[in-house]
Amino acid sequence: MKISSLNSNLKRIDLLIVLACTILAAIKVTAILTTEMREQGKIEEEYLSQQQQDGEEEQDSIEFAPIIINAGQGTTGTHLFTEATCLLGYTSFHYNLGCIPSRYIIPKTFNKTTPAETSIQFDEKFQSDIIGQHYFLLAKLSALNKIHFTKNGKSFLIRAQKELEDLIVNAKAMNIVLSLHDTPYPFLLPYIIKLTKKHHDGKSPLIILSERDPEEYISRRTSTNQGDSHLMCRQSLENRSSFYNSSFDIIGCIERGVNNNKASSNLNDSENNDETQRKYTLSERDLLISMTNATKEFGIDKVVESFREYQNSARKLATFSYKIFNRKDRTNVKDLASLMKEKFGHYYPPEKGLVNVNLLKQTFIEKIL
Repeated sequence: MKISSLNSNLKRIDLLIVLACTILAAIKVTAILTTEMREQGKIEEEYLSQQQQDGEEEQDSIEFAPIIINAGQGTTGTHLFTEATCLLGYTSFHYNLGCIPSRYIIPKTFNKTTPAETSIQFDEKFQSDIIGQHYFLLAKLSALNKIHFTKNGKSFLIRAQKELEDLIVNAKAMNIVLSLHDTPYPFLLPYIIKLTKKHHDGKSPLIILSERDPEEYISRRTSTNQGDSHLMCRQSLENRSSFYNSSFDIIGCIERGVNNNKASSNLNDSENNDETQRKYTLSERDLLISMTNATKEFGIDKVVESFREYQNSARKLATFSYKIFNRKDRTNVKDLASLMKEKFGHYYPPEKGLVNVNLLKQTFIEKIL
């Protein structure tokens, strides 16, 4: 009887230990997430504060760093926004297309009479330090479903932030105004703000926003295979989120997942069995979900509302926003560029001699007047 009673007491103690470890893990994870959300909220508060100060000062003084970020998601008019910032004289990237200063094209491959679709050669340093950084970020953010987050999550985050920081630093060294549109940049927005301020004496990037009606956007996006490749943060869909903890903050989602996983697994280092390894192994399915699957799992109304919250929050940060698809007539790129110029053109001098190019094929498209 005594032995039976002793075994029973030991089982109770084991259960209490497990319960205590679980509670401790939850407290630690909550502390990490709370700290991150405070930091992210601080970034947003500082950005809004700077915008308010800018509005009170003379408009002819440059208050923003020479980095322009379109916070608009794909299928909101990002192509037209890119064409408009090119017309304004700013080096602009959108996937494989963009415009760059002619001074960064090897002269022997390009001149005033060069016909369209002619192969050209970019300056080696511009190719490696600007275009190369862009393609690294684009490739990595487009292949997130291939990352084993437990093994490679932390190294991925470190590398992604380093490449982004290098892009910002290199653009500054080359003295160009860099305008970035569509994937991967909306997913990197909190980091872009933080790193831009770090290397531009506290100045933030200038944020613009291409908008679209949320219902129309989600319907359009999920009606094509774009909905299968457009990833969202599962945790943020499950819980109400803020702008810097939104379902579109993919990098932040991975960071929170990796930290969450680390905090939980650290309490179980002594347990080295298969069950524990499975319990604390993150896959992309634990963190991310495609937009198409999100509409099936959470319902289309939830996904629409999530996008609406993102746009509403992004609009607060944006110096310029525009709904292309709300117009009866097709928006003309020159008209859009004029609106942009009126709103923020005074911040940056235009670069002369920009040309439209295919960044991937290294071909000339046309010279910008």
